[in-house]
Amino acid sequence: MTPEKTQQLFDAFPYLYRGRVKPIEESLMSFGFECDSGWFDLICMLSQKIEDVARAAGFEPQSDEWPEAIQVKQKCGSLRFYLKNSPLAISDEVAALKREAEECSAKTCEVCGNPGTLVEVRRVKTLCEDHTKELIQS
Repeated sequence: MTPEKTQQLFDAFPYLYRGRVKPIEESLMSFGFECDSGWFDLICMLSQKIEDVARAAGFEPQSDEWPEAIQVKQKCGSLRFYLKNSPLAISDEVAALKREAEECSAKTCEVCGNPGTLVEVRRVKTLCEDHTKELIQS
């Protein structure tokens, strides 16, 4: 993800992404979002939904109970969003939100955000037709 998009997410959700300033033994968010910018909107929506669930559960953003993302990446062509273990992080509601985002990412081009499909060219990624051709030609 571009540095600008990364910063936008960090600014919009400072407590969810508070691991960005922690040692890598505690959180891998210091590496940023390990995917391309096409999933920016998807990650933004998921982040907002997770924070909405936390608020509805009565958690305060500055509290230890507030969810904390410890890694966000692409794996096997779809989004993986890992939260630090907490009651909210392992709740059925948050698990369903993460699963929904993962399924959506497998149909969304990781590069541009347009509809895409899983392709395997040197690695597995979800790409639109144009970015698949670009990858094949490179």
